[in-house]
Amino acid sequence: MMKDFLRDKLQDMMDKGILERGLMILDDQLDPIRRLLDQRCVPDTGWTPKQIDLFLAMLSSMDTDKDDRAARVGEREGRTASDHVLSLASGFSHGIGRSGEIAAVQPKAAGGSILNELTSRMATSMLKKIGLPAIDSAIVLPMATGMSIGLCLAAIHQEWVDKNPGTPWQRTDVIMPRVDHKSPLKGIKLAGFTPVIVEGEVDGDGVIVPLERIRKAITGKTAAIIST
Repeated sequence: MMKDFLRDKLQDMMDKGILERGLMILDDQLDPIRRLLDQRCVPDTGWTPKQIDLFLAMLSSMDTDKDDRAARVGEREGRTASDHVLSLASGFSHGIGRSGEIAAVQPKAAGGSILNELTSRMATSMLKKIGLPAIDSAIVLPMATGMSIGLCLAAIHQEWVDKNPGTPWQRTDVIMPRVDHKSPLKGIKLAGFTPVIVEGEVDGDGVIVPLERIRKAITGKTAAIIST
């Protein structure tokens, strides 16, 4: 559509061959964006920095804080005093989610909501590619490791409670490979769970955790298995 529009408006300004060459280059730059919106999965070929910047600029321009006709006085309006700070966030100043639902569409951030949904779908496609073909969906949380783990575990607990009212919750253990990173342990404990550490073993220049050890650690009290 854009290509046809530009051809119609610019054909009287230069030779047809030169114009078509320019439109072809522009079309090549925009093609990855079209394919991402169509396929909604991780691209097979990486994008150039310019393509990434262009896509983020397009989406951030859809948020209401960019609307010069809007009053922009609402309590949840995105505001940034410094253009430099705004540029560090690629033009986005709104949060994601709405009224406690982190995956919900934010009415004042159409572009940010699209980016949030695309990110989750790309994460899902990547997890399927690396060995989890049966996974239904995923979500990328804009928080640090420990807080993200705590939030996910709390959601698992709440979902179980909602489906089993009056039944005591007994799955209190979370299995994880031994790591020196303390944040995951804090996140597990924050959600009210007990970490069950599975020791690894040295394998060449690295440390691996044999799957058999993880299988042996699974009991009727196991709520989740995580790895960071």
